[in-house]
Amino acid sequence: MKYPMRVWGYGTAAVLMIAAAAWSMLHSTTTAEFAPPVHGLPAYTSTLYDGRWIGLATVFVTVAGVCVVFAVRTARRGRAGTMSHPVHRAHTM
Repeated sequence: MKYPMRVWGYGTAAVLMIAAAAWSMLHSTTTAEFAPPVHGLPAYTSTLYDGRWIGLATVFVTVAGVCVVFAVRTARRGRAGTMSHPVHRAHTM
């Protein structure tokens, strides 16, 4: 592998994006407790979801996926910008 720092950079970015997505999802929910409407009935708990935070988490996960694809591509190619064609290598053997 010729570019290990680039692969590590993409991997680190992916981990940070997943952490940011988890943080965003933790901020996307709010719970509200309501008193029972009639004496003798149980209390009511409602969970509210904020779509903006969930959308942001989706963006973070998408960017993390792209970083993983770039890391694998860079590791497999060995060098950025060079194409490796297994078909061409098979003909030269």
